[in-house]
Amino acid sequence: MLLATIFDRFVSESPLTVMARALLEHALQPGPIDEMFERTATVQYTDKLLFSTVVDTMSLVVCGFYGSPRAAYVNRPEPFPVTLKSVYEKLHGIELPVMRQLVRDNAARLTEVVQALGGTLPELLPGFRVKILDGNCLAGTEHRIQELRDIAAAPLPGKTLVVLDPQLGLVSDVFPCEDGHAQERALLGPVMDSVREGELWIEDRNFCTLGWLFGVVQGRKAHVLVREHKGLPWAAVDELRHVGRVETGEVFEQTVAVTGGDGAVLCLRRIVITETVNAEGRPTSGTRHLRRS
Repeated sequence: MLLATIFDRFVSESPLTVMARALLEHALQPGPIDEMFERTATVQYTDKLLFSTVVDTMSLVVCGFYGSPRAAYVNRPEPFPVTLKSVYEKLHGIELPVMRQLVRDNAARLTEVVQALGGTLPELLPGFRVKILDGNCLAGTEHRIQELRDIAAAPLPGKTLVVLDPQLGLVSDVFPCEDGHAQERALLGPVMDSVREGELWIEDRNFCTLGWLFGVVQGRKAHVLVREHKGLPWAAVDELRHVGRVETGEVFEQTVAVTGGDGAVLCLRRIVITETVNAEGRPTSGTRHLRRS
């Protein structure tokens, strides 16, 4: 067959292209996506336009094949049994739990692929299941509603907290918020519910709060490694001491105690990494982290 000949040529001359397409098709299979939508959505429902068609359309936009859903609709009208207006209404009404579950289901499917291909990376910290948490502000856009077209600053359409599994190299979970100007800390409640016993969570200073520290360590029986926020109150239990050197500088550590609102006390290991020390061998500046494990 002519098609088989063309496909074999791509396999031999551009195998990565074929593998990438196969992975995308596996991750975005219409059947599982539509089943997830039926299971998760509470407001929207399937009539004529399948949710998998919406996902397929947006994947073409995200990958740069088309500049907008409208362009995809105009150039590929066959998959759409509805008007363009109906497509945009479907897009505008997608519920946040559906978005989150789409990411989680795709991560589960791709985890099997990564493991089967031997693509897992060495453990970031042997003995711990590591999760990395970070925030992501969706960029402002020039496609604005009429009421915002006279405002100079582009409004932010949304914000997400994203969880990365560094051993798999996959985003394993996402916590979307429709308020692009919301404080990241305000989204930590749902994240806390996802923490499992024994995991190690790594995050930046924005998440260095008493609620997060006590919730992860005492509430979920997990571990935390977070950059120190200057607003976090702590009391030294012992002196800062030199413990060695790494590629980025000298390493110091000490035990500190933080006190929660209910009077509970949590002891943490405070780590300071710096390239500059004073005459007494103590750090004058550097990166500070708090760890409990």
